[in-house]
Amino acid sequence: MKPVVLLSIACLASSLQAEALAPEALASETPASETPAESRREQAVTLAVDGQYQQALSIFLDLVREAPDDPALNYYTGLTLVRLKRVGEGMSYFERSIRQKAPFPQPYVELAGLYLDKKLRTEAARIVEQGLQLFPKHKPLLALKQRLEEEKQ
Repeated sequence: MKPVVLLSIACLASSLQAEALAPEALASETPASETPAESRREQAVTLAVDGQYQQALSIFLDLVREAPDDPALNYYTGLTLVRLKRVGEGMSYFERSIRQKAPFPQPYVELAGLYLDKKLRTEAARIVEQGLQLFPKHKPLLALKQRLEEEKQ
């Protein structure tokens, strides 16, 4: 199992916790303030973290149909698909997340890593560079850049 993918699954929970600490979420501490979509997102993340990927995918796909321009939902959907060994489909969701200007580096790392696994160095380099323009100090992106440079030699 690849460490980057494991880290990303673990990040699902921490991402959700960070969203819960956003100022809008702190306006009301009662569970009634949570929208049905937020509740379903939390449920899907919990299922994914617990390894129940098929159930999580069903929820993520419903959510992404309702909010197709949400980069986090596209990322979560892609990651879940990759965990289900549906790599090509997962890559398309990472690409969507990137096109939607994801405000976090994980889709860049995941997509570039998958391109490298498929020996598609040009595509991997393009994604790494895009990610580094937005997140210049992100260690996994820098590690992918170094890997690309080492493999070039």
